[in-house]
Amino acid sequence: MTVNLRSKGTTRADLVIAPIVSLDSVTITAQRSRYRAFDQRRATSPVGTFLDDRDITKLHVPEASDVLRNVGGFHVQGRGVDAKVFSARGQLSMQGPCITNVVIDGHQHQDINLLTPTDIAGLEAYKGPAGAPTEYESVCGVIVITTKR
Repeated sequence: MTVNLRSKGTTRADLVIAPIVSLDSVTITAQRSRYRAFDQRRATSPVGTFLDDRDITKLHVPEASDVLRNVGGFHVQGRGVDAKVFSARGQLSMQGPCITNVVIDGHQHQDINLLTPTDIAGLEAYKGPAGAPTEYESVCGVIVITTKR
């Protein structure tokens, strides 16, 4: 119903007010991801292999490089700080075997065993450039590691 009001005038309108309906309270629960980039790529990437900290804990491995021994498409040579990751594609550079780029918290070309498996919140493995995050060099594959913070 529309009621027009004018200054210095009187307007009369009869209103019928319906009973008030109360609704039960609503609780909304949301959780923000601590590892947004990892979770977003895991949800949208058709080619990457993704392991979160629960997956890695189930492997019961002593070194971060041992996690990759359980991921297809890569092989690891050496142990400890000397461990190097290679794409199983066998791509070569002019200097010899092409070493996979290991990215730790956004820092490229890191040694895989700079951290322990318990430090890893998420690990993404891309065997080559197809589907890999474009911000990282990925000719010989890329391993993107997000650490617990």
